[in-house]
Formats: sequence, structure tokens, C-alpha cells
Amino acid sequence: MPPKRKIVSDDEDDDFEDIDELVSDEDEDVKPSDVRSILRGGLSQPLYTTTSLRQLHDIIHLGTVDLNPSYQRDVVWSEAKMISLIQSLFLNYYIPPVMFAVETNELGEDLRTCIDGKQRCTSVVNFMDGKIPFVSPYTRERYWFRTTPEQKRGRLLPDSLKRRFEQIQLQAAEYREITDIQQRDLFQRVQMGVSLSTAERLQAIPGPWPTWVTELIKKYITEPGTLGTAITWEQKRGRPFQNIAAFIILAYESDRNSVPSAQAIEAFFKRDDAPDRHFVRKVEMALSLFVNIAVEHFDESFGVIEARIAPVEFVYTALLIFNRMGVLSIARLAAYIGKMRQHIRYDKGHVDVRANSRVSKDFADYIRALPKKPSPNESPAAEEFEGDEVDPRNIRAAKRARRAEEEDPTYRATAVDRYDVAGLGNATRGAKSGRAGRQSSPPPMSSAAARNRAAAAQLPPAAPNTRPQLSSMDRPPAYDGDTYGQGPEKAYTVQNSAYPQPTQWNGQQAAYGQPGQQQQYQSHGGRWAHGS
Repeated sequence: MPPKRKIVSDDEDDDFEDIDELVSDEDEDVKPSDVRSILRGGLSQPLYTTTSLRQLHDIIHLGTVDLNPSYQRDVVWSEAKMISLIQSLFLNYYIPPVMFAVETNELGEDLRTCIDGKQRCTSVVNFMDGKIPFVSPYTRERYWFRTTPEQKRGRLLPDSLKRRFEQIQLQAAEYREITDIQQRDLFQRVQMGVSLSTAERLQAIPGPWPTWVTELIKKYITEPGTLGTAITWEQKRGRPFQNIAAFIILAYESDRNSVPSAQAIEAFFKRDDAPDRHFVRKVEMALSLFVNIAVEHFDESFGVIEARIAPVEFVYTALLIFNRMGVLSIARLAAYIGKMRQHIRYDKGHVDVRANSRVSKDFADYIRALPKKPSPNESPAAEEFEGDEVDPRNIRAAKRARRAEEEDPTYRATAVDRYDVAGLGNATRGAKSGRAGRQSSPPPMSSAAARNRAAAAQLPPAAPNTRPQLSSMDRPPAYDGDTYGQGPEKAYTVQNSAYPQPTQWNGQQAAYGQPGQQQQYQSHGGRWAHGS
């Protein structure tokens, strides 16, 4: 039998006590009396329809039904619960309607988004795809809709029962052309009495800030080759949403000393104003660098210890990059992330790394003690990321902000345009590996901790740079691994050059690659053109 859904009766008004407390007797005489005002914000009537299980299966596989909108839960039903639903369908037990939001695309096709019923739809698809069996409640024998590698034991369902299952009608309620905010509101209301995790409740909150977090997750976590696969951390049941949300609040409220609770995140995200575009750019750059470090510098950052990355550790790693990407190179950011992982577990002795006040304080203290200005001849990660597209005026503005922060630790500068990552093709585009110019120093720690860890590994000193330094205006345009520059300049390929460092330099020209296979570029007014 499928689980019974809790129904809120007229007598069960405990869940609405908070709403009642907001109503003041003094407002009785000013309340609107017309029906339209009283019911303002209501939805149009849904269309109630039925669909066969065969049709439901087919449109899901065709991609015209989205079972995974950002506010939805993961697939949380166990196999036993899915099998129970298949039994209920075969035995004609009542199944509540599924709920869809319906939009018509430019081709006239109806596209459906599942607001309620994801677990039921997934169970039907899994059964018809041969991933779970039907178990006869009388004989306990297992029957499969089709043969697949998942089939462990049992036999194929008779054709007559296959046809019967395909023709079973499932009720559906369809809302046409409703907004994302209305979808989220519907999702929250129909889930009353259904167990949602804290993180799942957060991602169902409507508003501009939760919508932005959802976009960040798609770009920097679910996109192949990003944080979803590059590092090992908890990603089930809305956890990425809660982690990114906590990082954003810590970055926005610089005086906060601990990871915000779920209640604090919910209160913050109920605001109506959209995030400032400069703040958006800076957060996106920090997450882009996070991806680059996880992919290109894993060994010296996350690979220093085998322990999986705790949720609070993910939050403060993003915050470390956000706060110091304007002064530290990518290589040094990666090294300090690795040292921070060791510092929390070994120096501070936190066996269980959780988001409590002690752990949060130790993370925050570590980040505050990091260098606040770059080493000589070191390019900050933000400038490495942007390459020569960095406006020199913004570099000067960043330097002024760093000086102000050194003089006043509470100083909070506004983001500058050099953090603009608009137009990036993917999360890591433009982020160099940081192999050149690696400058390092030991991680910050107390004197007692330093004595206790005399044998700890120290960051390697920077190799002496024997090549002449190029000014920011003399460097070649942005390097993407094979080519330099944008537009026509991008046609010039650097042969056999693993990293954009000149092998020859005479003050005006640089030759790249191995002898006999070199391409030359000459500086003309700060831009690079093909040299002879």
C-alpha cells in the first residue's frame, strides 16, 4: 500500500498559529470586503485530466516532462516503496493525482514540469524500464516488465498484464502558464505533512536570491567537470543549495562569525530585492576559481588528506577564495586550502568537522590570518583569471581596497568591474593553472600550534625567475591552452608550448615553443600582433 498522505483538517490549525498571530484586531475595520481583493494572488482553476501509464512513460523519456525542477526533491523512495506503488496500481487502489505546470513552446508542444508526484512518476518509469519488479502480494513471486541486467530473479510479466498496466489511467492536475514563484508556492503547500529535509525546504523558497543560487548550482556543480564530480562531498537532498546559500550569506555579511542556520538562510532569502550585480560577479568568479582549483590543483588542495569535504568546509573554502582571490595567486589559494584542511583536523583537533561555533571560529580565524597583499611578482588569482582583459583602472581600485583593508580590518569595499565574468563559456574558462610564479609561505597558525607541528610540510619556495618580467600591458592576450587572444589574433597558435612563458625575449619580441617551431609576437601599443 502506498503511504497515506496527512491531511490538515479544519481542527488541525497548529501549523497556522503563526499566521493567526500576525492578524491584529486593530486591522478589522480596514480589511477589504470585495471578493477580488480578498482572493488576490489566487491561481486559475487547474485542468483535471487522465493519462495512461504508457503515455506517461513515453513523454518522460521524450523529455517533455521535467521531473527535476530546482525546487524538487531527489528520488528518495526506496525500492520497497516503489514496488508498493506498482502493487497499488495493479490492484486498483487509489493513487493521488500528480500535478504539472504546463507551458507551450514556440513549436506548439506542451512542456510539463512536475510540481507533485515525482516519486510516483519515477516508480512507474523504473518498473517499465525493468529496474524494479512487480511482487505479487499473494504468491510473493517477482515479475519483470522487461529483461535487463538489474533483473536478479523472477520471470517476465505476462503480455496480458503488461497491456493492462500500460492502460491504467493516472489522474493529473495541470496548471497552465504559472510562474516559477507560483510553482514553488504550490510545491510547499502540497508537501505539508510530507517529510522534507531542511535543505529541500530552503530550495523551495521563492524569490530572486534562491533563484540565483539555483543557477549557480547548475553552472558550478551539476555541469559536467565541475564541483559535482571534481571533489567528494555530500550532494543529496538539497545539500548543495544549503552550502552555496550559506557561503553567499557569509560573503555578503562580512561581520558574521558562524555558518548561518537554516532559519537564518530562510529569513535572508525571503527578501524581495535582487542581489547586486557586482556582488553576483564576485561570487561567480570565486566559484569559477573553486572549480579550477578542484580540477587543476587537486593534489595540493583537497588531496592533502583523504577525508571527504564536510559541508562547513565547503562553505569556508568558497569564502577563503572569495576573500583572498584579489591578493593570492591560484597556486597559493590551492596550497592554503590544503593547509586549512590539515589545520582544522590536526592543529585544532576537530575529529568531527561540523558547523558548530568552535569549528566555524577556527575556519574564520584561519582565513583572517591569511596574507592581505600579494607577494612581489605575484599575479592575484582574479587577475590570472581575467588575463589581459583586466582594466588597469580596476587593478588600481583593487589595490586601494587592499590598502584600506590593511588599515581597517572592518573595511568592506564594493566589488570592482574586474570581477566581471559575463560571457564565460564555462565555469573554468580563462582560469590558468597557476604553474608559473608560484609563491608560498606557511599557513597561519598560533605559535603553540607551530611548535607542535615542527615536522609539518611547508610550502615550497618560489623558483627564481630568470626571465624578464612582462608588464601587464606587454603580456600576450588571454591564453586558453592552444591559442592567444580573441578574434583575429586567436588564429595564431603557439606550437609545443605547454605554458605561456616566452623562451626568448629581447624587450620587444617574444618567441614561444621549441627551436624551429616558434611563433613570434611583437608588442604594439600594449597589444600583441604577429611578429616576423
